[in-house]
Amino acid sequence: MPIAEDGWLSERVGCPVFTLDADASAAELAEHGRSAGRAMYQAKLPTTSVERVRELCRAGMYPVDVAVTLEADPAAIAGPSSDDVRVGQALPDQGEALRRVAETSFRYSRFHLDPGVAMVAADRIKRDWIDSYLRGARGDELLVAHVDGRVAGFLAVLVDRGGDPPARVIDLVAVSEEARGRGAARALSARVAADAQSGSEIVRVGTQAANVNATRMYERLGFRVARTSYTLHMHLGGAA
Repeated sequence: MPIAEDGWLSERVGCPVFTLDADASAAELAEHGRSAGRAMYQAKLPTTSVERVRELCRAGMYPVDVAVTLEADPAAIAGPSSDDVRVGQALPDQGEALRRVAETSFRYSRFHLDPGVAMVAADRIKRDWIDSYLRGARGDELLVAHVDGRVAGFLAVLVDRGGDPPARVIDLVAVSEEARGRGAARALSARVAADAQSGSEIVRVGTQAANVNATRMYERLGFRVARTSYTLHMHLGGAA
């Protein structure tokens, strides 16, 4: 179907959230919206698809984000710069600390950048994203960084085995504000790189063009931009 509901996001945003596939037209969006009531729509298009973006914007969508996808050969990713960070698997008793890091550490996600999404809903999406890892409902691995014996951050991993080559994907990563600058993000990335190298995988990560610091960090670690895309949203019947 050219337009399908994302049930997981719908529960967290508080209204139906619909995703347009790559071929959905502005006419189909308008037709769908006439019967949707209060709803949110989302689409992702390559930054080369300018005419498609214009078409959807004329129908009421607007850009909230330019997504940047970076990739790296794991052998090229820089190793940890400090011995102060310990990285291990997430443990059951760390759940609340990890959820807290998730809900307080994001400001540049497409939900946080969208003025049509309440901040409390944007934070809830990140908290529940990590909760799904803790419950084993999403992903392949959840890594935790410890600084001074405390949870400092996490890195959630998905393995894309359908690509050629397969990829170890950094699905979500965050470091608590008080632990930033201590090398936690670098140590987590180095651990993913080591795992990817043993599995003959590349490493892939996504961030936002607005998050310049994250892009620069990944480039310092050895990542290079592979592609970019526009993220478009639309809200009907009021903000989410």
